[in-house]
Amino acid sequence: MEVQAPVSDLNGDRITKPFSKIFNHIGAEIDSVTTDFVWANFSNCLFLAVTQYKKIGSLTSVEIDEFVPALEENNSSSYDINILLGSSKVETLLAARYLSENLKIKKPLYLFCDLKDYNVEQLKAIKDVFFDVLNL
Repeated sequence: MEVQAPVSDLNGDRITKPFSKIFNHIGAEIDSVTTDFVWANFSNCLFLAVTQYKKIGSLTSVEIDEFVPALEENNSSSYDINILLGSSKVETLLAARYLSENLKIKKPLYLFCDLKDYNVEQLKAIKDVFFDVLNL
């Protein structure tokens, strides 16, 4: 049985789209650990989940505020990062910031993350997988 999720088209008429067409998923080996990836790219936000425990972990939101400092020539970004659900570990916040910044995501990001290790090499590998599947 395929799960159906309601979706609205531009005219507001309700249509159905298979659930599996909204959320995409793959598995990969990172540092000899099976890692599951789930993503959905909505018009107003991006949903990402990455887990090595077969659980969704903490939900973090990341919103980017663009600003141009008066004394600098380069544009900079300010990140508003919040734990919405789960434990408030610094590693989770840093992973959310790292992925948002390095994937160059401009819309709000909602990230479920549950990793065995949050080292830079592992985050780079996770970024590379999402970069490929999101076609960035």
